[in-house]
Amino acid sequence: MTQRSPTAEYASPVAKAQHAFDGRYAIISPLGSSLTGRTYLARQLELDRLVVIKFMYEPRRARSSRPLERFQREARALARLDHPHVARLLDYGETEDGRRYMVTEHVDGRSLSALRDRFGWLPQERVVALVDQLASALAGAHDRGLVHRNLKPQSIVVAESRDGRDHAYLTDFGLVKERELVEGDGDPRSATGGAGGWYGTPRYLSPEQAFGRPSDARSDVYTLGLLAYELLAGRPPFDAHNAVTCAYMHAVVEAPPLEAQPDGTPIAPHLRRLVARCLAKAPEDRFTSMHALRAALGAGEPARVGGRAFSKEWATLVEQPARPLRRRARARSLTVPGARAVSTPRPEPATDVDADPRAWPPQIRPFGLNRWDLALVILVAFAAALLGALLGR
Repeated sequence: MTQRSPTAEYASPVAKAQHAFDGRYAIISPLGSSLTGRTYLARQLELDRLVVIKFMYEPRRARSSRPLERFQREARALARLDHPHVARLLDYGETEDGRRYMVTEHVDGRSLSALRDRFGWLPQERVVALVDQLASALAGAHDRGLVHRNLKPQSIVVAESRDGRDHAYLTDFGLVKERELVEGDGDPRSATGGAGGWYGTPRYLSPEQAFGRPSDARSDVYTLGLLAYELLAGRPPFDAHNAVTCAYMHAVVEAPPLEAQPDGTPIAPHLRRLVARCLAKAPEDRFTSMHALRAALGAGEPARVGGRAFSKEWATLVEQPARPLRRRARARSLTVPGARAVSTPRPEPATDVDADPRAWPPQIRPFGLNRWDLALVILVAFAAALLGALLGR
């Protein structure tokens, strides 16, 4: 009997993947990591095509107490979705040494975060097209009883279609919630991702996620509004130096109003109203579904942008030239796979709040909060941690 080496558990994931698949897949390079596992770009040798392989974290590397449950839930969600704006699941299984994996289609494009870092902001017609496609994908998920709960630029890939338009894909369903499971087992932790804890990315939390309350399709409406705001304004509506303050902002602070883009282009009134409704603090004040959001998005009258009328049907090129910003900018390096490093201007945060009341976050006090607000945040965080410890026993 062959004894397993004690160092085998910490061997390179790439080497383990190549051995586990016995020539079926050839690992090319790592792509990143998420809550449920680590992803790699690979080639399926038999069909000679690029794929993306995600391996579940090993128990010692797992970031969650229930990694297998979340990994299986993500695979089931991708298997149930057959949508042109969702990356398809191609394979799922377990390696010889017990590691779970899933294989999804490879999308030849750039993440939305890379586009944001390169351009800073996007034209309104391009934002409208992307929001409509993402709302369509989320509507398909909601119709099948799935809530995404972790919509962010890193989980969206934008490719170029044959006619030169943007084509967005949702690629990460690591925090997906199955409504049937929550209603069937009666476990409140299934709705929140853990008793007394937060789930999701702090910058893209809904108010109910910040409070640790059960979320539904209207939580995805809120986070989609956050993405639309950031792409239009070139900055997120809420940002802070730590997760607690950022969650507090999502819970109680109103988003600064949208008026114009960084180059001075006025934002269409119906688009401002749509984003404001998506960012309502109370779920009942938002759009009731993604179908209602898409209807409102298409019902807006075409607005004049730069002397041209735009609507969601307009073509939007992926290789849009970066527009200069009126704010003082500083150089920021960006490395694009397969290309040389480029320097992209990025706006600096305003330091004089009185000169620009729309600047956010305020710089007068630490984290934009006074001492009483900070005391309240600390008290709420302590209570949440204590509640989580008691319920976790």
